[in-house]
Amino acid sequence: MSAVARGCGSIFIPDSQHNSNSSGGVQQQATAQQAQETQEAKKGGDLVRLLSSTSSCVLQPHAFFVSWQGVVTLAYRGFPPALVRLKQQLDAKHPGLPKENPGSKWPKTSLGCVRDKCRLAPQQLDTLLRICREESEILREDRLASQGFLVDRAAVAVFECRSLERLVSWQEVAFSGEVDMAEPEAEETERVDRIMAEAEAPDYWFAASRDGNREGHYRGDHLGVTLAFGLPLEEGNVEAATQIGALIGRFRQRVDAELPGMYAWFGDSSLHVTLRGVI
Repeated sequence: MSAVARGCGSIFIPDSQHNSNSSGGVQQQATAQQAQETQEAKKGGDLVRLLSSTSSCVLQPHAFFVSWQGVVTLAYRGFPPALVRLKQQLDAKHPGLPKENPGSKWPKTSLGCVRDKCRLAPQQLDTLLRICREESEILREDRLASQGFLVDRAAVAVFECRSLERLVSWQEVAFSGEVDMAEPEAEETERVDRIMAEAEAPDYWFAASRDGNREGHYRGDHLGVTLAFGLPLEEGNVEAATQIGALIGRFRQRVDAELPGMYAWFGDSSLHVTLRGVI
């Protein structure tokens, strides 16, 4: 039996008809290729193939930052080209996906949020911004931390709450072995700069103290699917990653000391960078 018939489980084609120069031979090759693609799709689909063909790259930590509604984040310098391409390819191949949330268009890790029934006062925001400036300077000057995170995989996460502290599934896919060391393009770094510049406005307190995105928002029941990179902060990883984890811990301690009881911190094992929401 021919290879095509064995692969597809379809009709028998005698070997005498196997002439690659004939139109029948071309058709057989096309059918075999379609069958192989079908099998690959069953094994993981387009998303897995996109991830496994993405080059590894580096996310460069840039600054601690107070986002809208007081959410405290670690912002990165910008998405490197490899991750920009991944996001663009995913959008192009699957236009039916929900529109990308603005929050995932700039790379960040949400570290914690204002507790329920709490609100930052203007003086408290000033204190928090001062801590962010001082700790960001330490972060950028640290020889190990400035090396950043090696992003060599991403996970398709099915989560039960927005902080990703409760997961139904976390399926990681390794990127290709090639490492792309290209730095973020100007468009990416300028986007981050624009967002961070908002905190310098005199009326930023109105955005930082708005209702919403409190602890219940992040830890309450909410089912969804996202594409994310989990921060490798646990002991045993490369020194740069564990050093960033230590600086995150130092930042939290300073906030708790100067703004006691204001912040709920997400667990280390849940810290991540959202690449793009899927559902």
